[in-house]
Amino acid sequence: MKVVGFKALSKSKKQKRVKIFCIGKVFKPMVIFMGVALFMLVLNLITGTFFSNIHASMQNFVDSFVNMF
Repeated sequence: MKVVGFKALSKSKKQKRVKIFCIGKVFKPMVIFMGVALFMLVLNLITGTFFSNIHASMQNFVDSFVNMF
């Protein structure tokens, strides 16, 4: 164990500050990529639901048409 005096306990400890710089060469492509990925996810959600509804309607139509005969 290390023995620490009272003066050492009352001193404020200086912490190293980390500076993060957002440069355009990194930030702009990242924003564009994230925008395209979000657009593709939303488009997939909309079209996937749309085509599943179309498929269910066609299946229902065929089933009802076959049941008539």
